Amino acid sequence: MSKKDEIRKLREKISTCRICPELVNPFSLSEKFHPKTIGYWNDAFKNYEHVKLMIVGQDWGSKEYLEKFIEENDGKIPEPYDESNNPTFQNLKYFLNEVKIDTKNIYLTNAVLCLRRGKKISGNENKPLKKHFRNCSQFLKRQIEIIQPKIVATLGLEALNIILEIFKIPKKVKTLNDVAGKIIAEKSEVFPEIKIFPLFHTGIKGINMRKKLSKNDNMLLEDFKDLKRCLEET
Repeated sequence: MSKKDEIRKLREKISTCRICPELVNPFSLSEKFHPKTIGYWNDAFKNYEHVKLMIVGQDWGSKEYLEKFIEENDGKIPEPYDESNNPTFQNLKYFLNEVKIDTKNIYLTNAVLCLRRGKKISGNENKPLKKHFRNCSQFLKRQIEIIQPKIVATLGLEALNIILEIFKIPKKVKTLNDVAGKIIAEKSEVFPEIKIFPLFHTGIKGINMRKKLSKNDNMLLEDFKDLKRCLEET
């Protein structure tokens, strides 16, 4: 079975998951915005075979955000998927383009595959909880098993820590500044040949945090340059 068919089979399994009832499962056919693959980010590139780099984001966002996005695009998901108004997605593409990492070599996914509901009183969207990352980790692990990348790059602290759990690396990272932009030294007993490369999130908050902690306005770009070097050496 091809990797594409394996992903399609996994997607069907995800569509029946109801472990987190407080989240919205967009894979269900009862929802009007179900993605065609493992999430909308994956729809942007649709790479499966001979992928060297898997990039794992945190989550897609809220149901309300996606509904607004669909409404702005004449009631449908554009193909290929391209969130022109999403800073996180556009910043990620900018950094990849700047360091000349070919998107044909990338499998793009998220650690939490369902959508969040609603917003807090402050106006900030609810963040996924640690239990959501753990509940969804079985599907993330299966994607890694299918794709077999050489490097898994994580965007943000939560995505990194759930990858460390999946890889069974007994390391809990409290601050990304200590590990960002370099390969995790510890070896995985589950995926010993796959390297983990932590990055700050490419959302505005993550970029600003990297600038503040490193005292370098271009530090996240430097991290992506290091990722490119690791890819070339792998």
